[in-house]
Amino acid sequence: MDYVRPRIFLCDLTYTQQTVASDVMPAAVGGIAAYLLQEIPAVDVKLFKYPEALINSLESLKPENAPHLVGFSNYVWNCNLSLGFARAIKERFPSVVIVFGGPNLAYDSAEQEQFLRHNPVIDFHVVKEGETAFCNLVRTLIANRWDPASVSEKEINNLVFIDNGGRFRSSPRIDRVPLEILPSAYTSGLMDEFFDGKLYPIIQTNRGCPFECTFCTEGMGYWTKVQRKKRDRINAEILYIAEKMDSLGDLARRDLHIADSNFGMYPDDLETAKALAAARKKYSYP
Repeated sequence: MDYVRPRIFLCDLTYTQQTVASDVMPAAVGGIAAYLLQEIPAVDVKLFKYPEALINSLESLKPENAPHLVGFSNYVWNCNLSLGFARAIKERFPSVVIVFGGPNLAYDSAEQEQFLRHNPVIDFHVVKEGETAFCNLVRTLIANRWDPASVSEKEINNLVFIDNGGRFRSSPRIDRVPLEILPSAYTSGLMDEFFDGKLYPIIQTNRGCPFECTFCTEGMGYWTKVQRKKRDRINAEILYIAEKMDSLGDLARRDLHIADSNFGMYPDDLETAKALAAARKKYSYP
């Protein structure tokens, strides 16, 4: 049998009818893609932000060229949009594995099960941080010709799903991801197509929060330890983004979103501020 290069779509969709509702670059799925390509270089990954681009790509596909797996970000603002596309994809390409991931999933296992049973189009949902869990899931599926029944929650961390026997499965391990192992979605070039003048960059220099605010997804004990990315990676990412935004000229937005939970609270944030100041001096951005 001829080798077929694994094809994966990763989607962080936004509504676009009246305006671009979520107008930040898809850096979260980009980071998952960057790590996946680092660990499994043989995969072919395509990223999507705009629904129109995903529609055009799907309509041009023949069944034999369909992706093996399509992943969707699951936020409160795009859950219904992602589910709508997932159902349409499953209807046209039944063998495609559908994976969701993101914070719009209950912490309680009973509610997780309820969500999955209400949305049977979802084959797997990644819990909490997704880079290593998603990579391990893809590796297992590739080794078993994309058969979802081959996946065991005991072997893959941060995963919930309904198995072929109709039983709810949940990984006993919900691990944190060491940020120093993650490559940048920006400097790896995965975000280049999204420097279009409509979206603006989003970066994260650390993950976690020492506080326990009940209104926040990071108020749980899982997030208490704060992990930081390497300083040279943060600085390189800022300069890369600034140069790209500067090259857009008058089309460029001048804003940058920092997704840290408490930016400005830690001494290391001063070094990030200095890197931002250096970028602004050279490129007038941000």
